[in-house]
Amino acid sequence: MKNPLALKQINDARGTLSREQIERKVRDFQASYANKDWQTRAALLSNDVVFEDTVGVPPPAIGREAAAEYFQSVIAYGINVNMTAEKIIVMGNESFVLTRAIWWKDGDEPERLLLIQNFKFNDDGEMCHIRIAYDEGCLE
Repeated sequence: MKNPLALKQINDARGTLSREQIERKVRDFQASYANKDWQTRAALLSNDVVFEDTVGVPPPAIGREAAAEYFQSVIAYGINVNMTAEKIIVMGNESFVLTRAIWWKDGDEPERLLLIQNFKFNDDGEMCHIRIAYDEGCLE
């Protein structure tokens, strides 16, 4: 980008975390689903995280403990999940991630969704707000 005003706006919006830190944490979060590693996923969260999975749970989980309980319940229910980030957009201490997700129960045909995951990070590098959204057209 060459426009000085646009460059200044982008520089002013930078967060305290580097792009590399954010991308690594997002990829670790996503990889933990395939590994059914809810502990690693929960460790990425702040104590007061707001976790909104509009695909699976209508009311948000508030706090690391509630999010961890939700993660464990998905595993206990027998759901397998794989997520692949296609594009990670970083803005300050926040990212918007275009994600290909596949989920299934053993014996069932896999479901495929295109998700937008919004991760907000606090200055300590913990995920403090996560919102997962999908296109309602996938329900047709």
